[in-house]
Amino acid sequence: MRSISAGDEHIVARIPVSMLRLERRLAPFNSYAPPDPNGLAPSIIEGKRELDRLTLNELSGVSDACRRAAPASQTDDGRYFISRSSALPLPPILSHRALGGVHLWIGVEEGIAIVLDDNEHALFLQLRDGTTLSQLADTLRQSTPERDGWAVIYALIGRLAVSGFIRGIDGYTDRWLPSPGRFMRLHLTQRCNLTCVHCYADSSPYVTSEGEISVDRWSRLIDEFADAGGERVLFTGGEALIYKGCDLLIRKAHERALDVTLFSNGLLIDRYLDLIRACVDQVQISIDGPDAQTNDAIRGPGSFARAKQAVDTLIAAGVRVRISMVVMASNLAAMQRDFVRFASQWPRGAVEFRLGYGVAHHGRGEELGDPLGIDDVRPVVDALLEAVEGDGGPRIARSTKGCGYAEQIVVAHDGTVHPCHLLDGAVTHIDKQSIPDLIQLLQQTSHDYDVDHTVGCNRCDIRNLCGGTCRILNGKTTGNRRIANCTASDKLHRLHNLVETFSQTQTPQALAHEWE
Repeated sequence: MRSISAGDEHIVARIPVSMLRLERRLAPFNSYAPPDPNGLAPSIIEGKRELDRLTLNELSGVSDACRRAAPASQTDDGRYFISRSSALPLPPILSHRALGGVHLWIGVEEGIAIVLDDNEHALFLQLRDGTTLSQLADTLRQSTPERDGWAVIYALIGRLAVSGFIRGIDGYTDRWLPSPGRFMRLHLTQRCNLTCVHCYADSSPYVTSEGEISVDRWSRLIDEFADAGGERVLFTGGEALIYKGCDLLIRKAHERALDVTLFSNGLLIDRYLDLIRACVDQVQISIDGPDAQTNDAIRGPGSFARAKQAVDTLIAAGVRVRISMVVMASNLAAMQRDFVRFASQWPRGAVEFRLGYGVAHHGRGEELGDPLGIDDVRPVVDALLEAVEGDGGPRIARSTKGCGYAEQIVVAHDGTVHPCHLLDGAVTHIDKQSIPDLIQLLQQTSHDYDVDHTVGCNRCDIRNLCGGTCRILNGKTTGNRRIANCTASDKLHRLHNLVETFSQTQTPQALAHEWE
């Protein structure tokens, strides 16, 4: 270990712990412990029941007529045909919740959602119960003769179609579903030129290069992934740009026509700017405060100025940039006070923001013991995002995606393969299995740990929209990775997020025009 000054004594004391923890996390994860089906805490069960009551939750099947109805058929010119004289072919199992003055309907098995107002909700109830479109039009004509009943129905059917609620019509087509065959995440090194207090990877300048695999082996892995049909590769660490040969690997991925993302703290961006401009599709820069005083206390002296300069440099070079920020106790007040100002200093659309709901309780993040939980941070983050969006500011990355466990190939610096970027429990090594075999192994792991096999998720109506809570955190809080750590408050937030996301679904104009 290199000599360390007296001012770094707190780091010296931490290093042996970090190294031992890292070795333990990288060790093989061979156990497959079936969860106790009664393993949920009573407080969680009661909280979810109360949430169901407050949101008027109803889980129901559609009518037999809807089940028997033929799916929408497609004509030669790409249009869809839906019969006016038979029931609408809806998904078989639906869930309804009243939330925030609107109605959230969910296709449980399909993982689809739509938000309806009171009038649309009343019409949808009739369609769910088997009323035909013609019958519904007659009812509207009799009750409100001044309204064009068919125009109202067409608008609703258009939204249902786009949302995937009509069998035979796929609905949304802009989803990029992750899978280990499409996305690979490479932790080139555990070394870093910063020692952030909350780093889940235990990275620092005091971690050695021992165990790192060679540039040639990384290069062959990229070739194997591309040959197997891979689409995206993410380079991270530690700090990926510290790894000698990172430039060759980034160029290799670009030459293989892979979408390339780089995660960085920004300190070495100037050195590799030409490479990044030519070969990287997006760079994520980590900044943990809206000003130098706040950020530097978390990430190290001078890191704020250099990271901000990296963002400016990348924008000027025409590179897509995302800033990742973690909201925690030590930066909460500053984020509330100055985040909007900080975010607004860049032109609209020039930068994307991703705000994390608190510290990951892993690595030094677990050691930090940040007192704020997700529920403490969540309203602050949501308010900040709304404030920036309301001002027409930078685009915010927002998603209803869930955990992502085993949905990507995650390779640690030593070649071990993990189901999660937290690098906790290796399932194999890149020298033991080919990429196709790795993909198959991770697909099986994803299946074994999916929401249908996770206690607390398997009976949840939004499980296929949410994806479940972090499997690693599940294991730490419930004792089993397949027993969910999801409270009623967590679920309520997810429901509000769904309402916000799916309220934006509009009737496609072309579709409405065709039906008129």
